[in-house]
Amino acid sequence: ILVVGDVYGDITSFTNAVNFASEQKLYMLSLGDLIDYGPNSKEVIDLVKTLYDDRRISIVLGNHERKVQKWVIQNSEGHIRITIKPPIQATIDSFNNDKTTINNFMTLYSDMSSIIKYKNVYFTHGALHKSILSKHEYNPMAYQYSLFGEVDPTSPKQDSGYPNRIYDWVNFIPADANVYVGHDVRSVEKPFEDGSVCFLDTGCSKDGHLSGAVLN
Repeated sequence: ILVVGDVYGDITSFTNAVNFASEQKLYMLSLGDLIDYGPNSKEVIDLVKTLYDDRRISIVLGNHERKVQKWVIQNSEGHIRITIKPPIQATIDSFNNDKTTINNFMTLYSDMSSIIKYKNVYFTHGALHKSILSKHEYNPMAYQYSLFGEVDPTSPKQDSGYPNRIYDWVNFIPADANVYVGHDVRSVEKPFEDGSVCFLDTGCSKDGHLSGAVLN
């Protein structure tokens, strides 16, 4: 399996990853946030749909997919209620109301999982809530963690408007488990490892690059 971090509309980097997976005969698993920021979200989605139809990829739901899904629905209703910030505007501009791409996106979205588990390995976008480990229980808090990671509700937001992310959840991951997440750029040099957790977002389309991990 080739696990791929956040792509953010960078078709060149994602195509390189697809070619590598094809050459090495690897199944692909995306940790979400395939879209936004970069200029080629349309091309990324159309390529992912081809991989999906060929049963060559599984996709974890990212917070950016969640927001674009809301935009697609609200746009079809003619009443946009979400805030359109530059990252999502890049996707809207890239999609350019192309019905095929929008249908491709919605088809992919319908089959995205918040958490994918195989034996003692977990794949999610933002963070893994401890209830998943202790009770194997999916709940609203686990869903929030999977999309947005863990945030400190007691401290004010950063000047950028983003919340302050914390990583207490990492301490609950047992040594015999492994977790792969994206969402948070903790290093632009290489994937950041914190105990049994590997952070694979290395800033693709954000002055960094696309990273992945090959799992046997």
